[in-house]
Amino acid sequence: DRKKVAAMYAMFITSNDPDAAPLEGELGDQVAPGQIVRLDPGEDMKVADPADSGATYEPFQYRTLLQVSAALGIPYAHLSQDMVKANYSNARTALMEFRRRVEAFQHSVLVYQLCRPVWARFTDLAVLTGAVRLPGYERRRRDYLACEWLPPKWQWVDPLKDIRAEIEEIGAGLKSRSQAIG
Repeated sequence: DRKKVAAMYAMFITSNDPDAAPLEGELGDQVAPGQIVRLDPGEDMKVADPADSGATYEPFQYRTLLQVSAALGIPYAHLSQDMVKANYSNARTALMEFRRRVEAFQHSVLVYQLCRPVWARFTDLAVLTGAVRLPGYERRRRDYLACEWLPPKWQWVDPLKDIRAEIEEIGAGLKSRSQAIG
């Protein structure tokens, strides 16, 4: 809004004569670009010079994007592509938290509310139309529908550390080899 006001061309004519007659028509009707306006003796013209936003716009924009990124759960650096204030540690921490949120969404929303019902419907229709023969499907439907959903793998931030972590998780029995491969 400040920029809009600063871009408007406004003039004010002041007069020492308190009984000065108002100008005929509006001032805006009489002024054109490059026009010279002759004033009566004792009148002075001042051009409006509203304060510019100057150095306050960038911090305002930064705070606004911070609020948007917090509301969406997206790291600021990823939302804005502004890596100026990021370092390895805080960028990695933000990325790991973001990935946890996305993985939770993938499993609790996409898999359970979309993929599973679509897979069940697809399989049921394939069996009912005879496109696929699955012996004992009516009795063992749950077994036939059982599957493991694997969303796309994230790229490693620090491959060496991430591989070591995988190996340690397997060694500690916290993860199976097939889970690590998946």
